[in-house]
Parts: sequence; C-alpha cells; structure tokens
Amino acid sequence: MDNNSIGYRVLNLRKKKQLTQKELAEKVHVTEATMSRYENNLREPKGEIINRIALALNTTTDYLLGRSNNSLPIRELDDNKSIDVDLDTFIKKLEEVDGLKFHGELIDEQTRSIILKTIIHAREIAEEMHGNKVNLTKQ
Repeated sequence: MDNNSIGYRVLNLRKKKQLTQKELAEKVHVTEATMSRYENNLREPKGEIINRIALALNTTTDYLLGRSNNSLPIRELDDNKSIDVDLDTFIKKLEEVDGLKFHGELIDEQTRSIILKTIIHAREIAEEMHGNKVNLTKQ
C-alpha cells in the first residue's frame, strides 16, 4: 500500500490512536464497511467525510490528502490554548493510560516513569522561568 495514500494515512493514524475501524466509522458517521473501503483504497472519501476523518483523528485534511507529512494539526490563532494545558494533558495521559507506544513499540514501566519524570521536571522549570519573568516585569 502506498504510504502517501489517504487509506494508508487513515489506517496508520487510527492504529496510533488505538481505535478500531468500527469506532472510527462511528465517529465519522459511516459504516464499518465504508471505512474499510477507505483504508484499503477501494473507495475515495468525499470532502465532508475527509473533514470528519481529520477531526476524529485530530489531524489535518492536508495530511490525509498527502499534501503534508505533518499529521499534527496547526492551532488556530484564536485557540487560546497554552503549552501548560498540553503538558498537563500529556502528563495525565502518561500517568493513566496503559499500553502506551513509542515508534509503534510498547514502552515498559521504567521508560514510562523516566519520560513522566522528565516532562514533569521540564514543566516545573518552565513554571519557574515564567514566574521569574513575571516578577521581573513587575519590578
């Protein structure tokens, strides 16, 4: 299968998100058989379906269509999300989710612990630096 095809990209992201074909089909409001046809490049999804797939997989339509190799969505300027929110979400996921993978391989508990401690430490440093910056501007 061509790894630049929409089917390959949908299949790859679905597996990374640990979704079944049925779960993704339900999120996109198509049948499981239709989703299978998309993933196997037997059928090309129409524009609205591509949008729904992108939303369900938290990616961009450009990635799905092969116009970009970056599967991460770009934030809108008015999104108002901060990196601290993202770090908190990531930390929570590391703490709570079993079966996490890195490059497709399950990570063991020691690796998870090291990653978690590193991210928490990085967040603490960022908070401290931000606090110092705020204090400097108040003086």
